[in-house]
Amino acid sequence: MPELIRPARPADAEGIARTHSRSRAETYSGLLPEERIHEADNLAHFWHGILSGPRPPFVAVAQMPGQGGRICGFVSTRAQDDPELAQLGFRGEISALYLERAAQGQGLGRKLFEAARRDLAARCPGPVSLWVLAANAPARAFYTAMGGKPILTRSDPGQPALAEWVYGWA
Repeated sequence: MPELIRPARPADAEGIARTHSRSRAETYSGLLPEERIHEADNLAHFWHGILSGPRPPFVAVAQMPGQGGRICGFVSTRAQDDPELAQLGFRGEISALYLERAAQGQGLGRKLFEAARRDLAARCPGPVSLWVLAANAPARAFYTAMGGKPILTRSDPGQPALAEWVYGWA
């Protein structure tokens, strides 16, 4: 049986793009305007560029158990690039964590999260942050269960419905 969580490879770009689009639609329907949800519908080129670059970031994929290794989720990390969060001492960021609804409840989200934390502990030791849409109650509950604490919130004055929370881990 293949590993359920593994580092992403350039050949995974299509699978990651499909999962990214599918999970965005499942998660954000009713929370974001439809045009915002589908901004990410053609991501294969984007993910291929990310994974094939000279210094690719950390990206891990989750494979659906019993479905021939089909990618059903992914996580990516990076060094902190938000000046305000860097000033607060945050060194790394979980920049994306997406898991298709059909794969939720099987521990794959937790495993992806743990893979991201291991990567950041090695590359960017110190506190870690993650952005989450304020209206995304299931994701906020997951991050709280993973030990995250809400640090601050931001919203675009023109679009208060798109407020986001930053969660942090020591």
